[in-house]
Amino acid sequence: MSRNLLAPPLTCKLLKKPVNSCFPGDDPKAMEASKSESKIQIAGQAEDCSVVKDGTSGLCISSGRFENRKLPLAKGRSLNDWIRLSSSTAGKNLAGTNGRILNVNEDDMKAHNSAADAWTILDGRVFNITPYLEYHPGGAEQLARIAGTDGTDLFNQYHQWVSWEGMLRNCLVGRFVGDRSKLPPPRPEATLEDNIHNLTIIDRQIRLENKIQLTNDSFMFIFVWFDEKDKFDIPPGCHVYLKINGTNGQSLERPYTPVKWSTSFRAKNGQKIMLNDKKLNFVIKIYTNGRFTKILDGMNIGESLVIGTKQMNSKVDGNFIEKCNSLLILAAGTGITPFLSIISYLSSKSKNLRLNLVYFNRNIDSVICANELESLKRSLGLKMRLIYVLGEISQSSSGNAEIYSGLASAALFFDHIRMQDEKFDFVFVCGPQSFNILCCSLLSDRYLCDQIFVFDE
Repeated sequence: MSRNLLAPPLTCKLLKKPVNSCFPGDDPKAMEASKSESKIQIAGQAEDCSVVKDGTSGLCISSGRFENRKLPLAKGRSLNDWIRLSSSTAGKNLAGTNGRILNVNEDDMKAHNSAADAWTILDGRVFNITPYLEYHPGGAEQLARIAGTDGTDLFNQYHQWVSWEGMLRNCLVGRFVGDRSKLPPPRPEATLEDNIHNLTIIDRQIRLENKIQLTNDSFMFIFVWFDEKDKFDIPPGCHVYLKINGTNGQSLERPYTPVKWSTSFRAKNGQKIMLNDKKLNFVIKIYTNGRFTKILDGMNIGESLVIGTKQMNSKVDGNFIEKCNSLLILAAGTGITPFLSIISYLSSKSKNLRLNLVYFNRNIDSVICANELESLKRSLGLKMRLIYVLGEISQSSSGNAEIYSGLASAALFFDHIRMQDEKFDFVFVCGPQSFNILCCSLLSDRYLCDQIFVFDE
């Protein structure tokens, strides 16, 4: 069900702390409150954000070239369709429990172990994945392999580009309180590779060359390839995985989007940095309680980690440039990162592009790459509209950006920013999962599914 843009606004508070999970802890009361909470948090960026786009594509590597292959989904079963369903009134009871949070044991799991009635465990929580099966990009039969058992490892191994916490929020049945040793393993993977879009995993080592502070909690990490022969191209807006060993020896990985920028960056101390396209530049926010970013923050210059990729499907190609004369970008927190390369690329390739960038953040000091964005605004003039929506307004100001404060809502988008005054060819969205869902919901009356693309940071 699409949302009427003139309906009462669905509000999203800009929080002072980053959102590290769409779920509360294991407290049943907190879990219950999570399902009934009407306000959606959007300020920070969860470390594990989703990679979502309309339809699905995989990566096949042949002779060093990237080829995109699509796995067709039934009409009305794209990712955006799932987002609309899960954020609608009808989607509030996808778990089938009428809002109750259950304690689930191994006998309960055995009773829900088929494609027609599929429960699975993900990180100790039980989800009813039955309604999601037909939306699953890898095919319903692949996801059904984890019905009735603990699917955490398999789901993360082959499907990390989906942030299941946000995607399956309304499918939450409850907590698993049984004995995992009594659960069967996931079903055999005889045809797994044939149904995961022919993905090929590339792992290469890269070395940390420099680390530069951009804001109070965001840094530019600059890596170099160990061997130039290992280098592979990363299209604008596409993410890769950075992999490190955790404190307990367990491998951790997170998706990040490399940044390319045609002009200099300005560090927090005022230093100007010229980015080298032969190196890998990542803008990464450090989270106080983030397992991955705490280790990354502690890396010494010269230390190495692994970079990998499982898929790449850039929306920004020659065909897109021909079609796109106007682009609306909605970004929240570190959701700006995939768009830095895209904006730089498009501004150099398209002379007629009209760009509106609406960037949500905590305050002006938290705006990543403010100098670079405002410099671009000056150079593009009337072709670009730069808008900051801030949770806190201070005496600091920005001379080249419009500034709004308060809540992200239909009223903000359409009454104040007046986005209804013009129609854009495409809309790009990136932020926490709840922010992405809100944006898709608010825009669904004005744009088709294939005009709205949601990116991973």
